[in-house]
Amino acid sequence: MAQVSRIGGANFHIPMAALNFTYNKPSQTPELQVLAQYLGNKYDKASSPNGIELCGFGKGEHLINITTEMRSGHLRSTIIGNFVSNINEFLGNRVVRLNYLGDWGTQFGYLALGVQLKGLSPADIHNNPIKCLYEAYVHAYEAVRNDPKMHEVAMNIFSRMEQGTADDLHKWQEYRDYTVQELEELYRRLGVAFTGYEWESQYGVNKIRNVLEMMERYSILKDQTDGRKVVHLQHRTIPIVKSDGSGMYLLRDIAALLDRHDRFTFQKCFYVVENGQSDHFASLCDIAQLLQLPYANGIGHIKFGRIHGMSTRRGKVVFLKDILHEAQQLVREKQRDSPTTKTSSIDDPEVCDILGTSAVIINDLKQRRMKDYNFDWSKILRMEGDSGIKLQYTHCRLASLLQTQSSAEEILDIQCDGSSLMEPEALDLQIN
Repeated sequence: MAQVSRIGGANFHIPMAALNFTYNKPSQTPELQVLAQYLGNKYDKASSPNGIELCGFGKGEHLINITTEMRSGHLRSTIIGNFVSNINEFLGNRVVRLNYLGDWGTQFGYLALGVQLKGLSPADIHNNPIKCLYEAYVHAYEAVRNDPKMHEVAMNIFSRMEQGTADDLHKWQEYRDYTVQELEELYRRLGVAFTGYEWESQYGVNKIRNVLEMMERYSILKDQTDGRKVVHLQHRTIPIVKSDGSGMYLLRDIAALLDRHDRFTFQKCFYVVENGQSDHFASLCDIAQLLQLPYANGIGHIKFGRIHGMSTRRGKVVFLKDILHEAQQLVREKQRDSPTTKTSSIDDPEVCDILGTSAVIINDLKQRRMKDYNFDWSKILRMEGDSGIKLQYTHCRLASLLQTQSSAEEILDIQCDGSSLMEPEALDLQIN
C-alpha cells in the first residue's frame, strides 16, 4: 500500500526519479556552493569537522504569546525557519532551533483579570486551556475598554507576579505548559521540531541591568532630558529605556543575544521574522557592532512577506489549527468526488491531514520569500503541477514502483561516480 509522509522533517526523502542511486560527488555542485556560501559555510570538513554552528530563532509577526493559539501569521516563520535548519544540518552544521515565546508583561495581568471576571475554575481551563484562556484575555480587554479603571486592576495583578507571589507564579507556569502542549501538536502536524523553547521572562531586570552597564562602558547609551536612554545609530535614534525606567523590547533582545552566545557559542545567528521587523533587527545588528561583539557579522535577519486572505471557506479569519483542519476536510471532499480514488484513505483522517498540511506547506515554500502573497484554496489544493498533493502522489507512485520491483534493493545499492555528469539536467537531478 502506498504511503504518504510528513514533509517538514529533516529526515524525509522523496525519490524524484524512477532510478535511485548513491552519488559520490567529488566536489560541491554549483547550486550547493552558492547555497553554502550564503549560509556562511566553506564546506571544508577537514578543517572544521563539525561544520559551522548556528542558532536559529523563529518568531511570527510578533512573539507567540502564551495562552494564545498559533495564528496563521506564524506559518511562514515556522516553515521557512524549518527549511533553513534542515539545509544547514544537511551541510553538516550544528543547528540549535529555538522557539522564543512571549510569557511576560501586562498580558498576564489581563489574562488573570479575565479568568476572574469570567469565574473560570481550574477544571474549566483544563478541559480546553488555550481556547478558554484566549477568551478570558479578550474578555478582560473588552472590560478595560468599557472601564479604564480595570486596567489598574490588571497591572496590580502583574505587579504581584513580578514580586513573586506564589499563586500568580503557579498559574503562570501552568499556562506556559498548556501553551507548549498546544504548540507541540501543531508542530507535529507541520513536521517541525525545536531544540528548545525560550521565554521572554528569561531576560528580566538582572540581565537587562548587565546589558545597560555594558552599553555605558562603550559610551553608546545617551541620557535624554525626559529620562529616556537612547542609542544614536546612523540616520536614526533608537530608544532603549523608557522615561519610567522600564526597558524596551530591543533591550531584551540584546540581552538574549549575549546570553545565547554564552550558552551556544554560535558563529551564525538567524532570526526568522517577517519584513515588518526589518528596522528592529537592523538596530540589533548595528548595536552588536557598536558593542564590538566578535560574532556581530554572523547575525542575520531572514525576512519574508505576509500572507493575505488566510481564512476558511466561510471567510472567517482563523488560527493556524483551523487552517490545517480545513485543509484536511477539503482533501477528504476532493477524494470523495474524484472517480480515480481507489484507496480507503478517504476515511483515514491521518492521510487526509498529511495531504492537506503538505498542500499548505508546499504552497508557502514555492512563493517568492520576500513578497506578500494571497492565500487561495483553489491553488493550494490542486492535484496537478507543483502542488503539495501532487508531490505526495508522485512519492507514493514511485515508492510503489520500488516495492513491486524484485531488484529494488539492487537498484538502491548501485554506487555511481557522477564526476562526468555535467549537463544541467543531470545537476538538477543531483539536487532534487
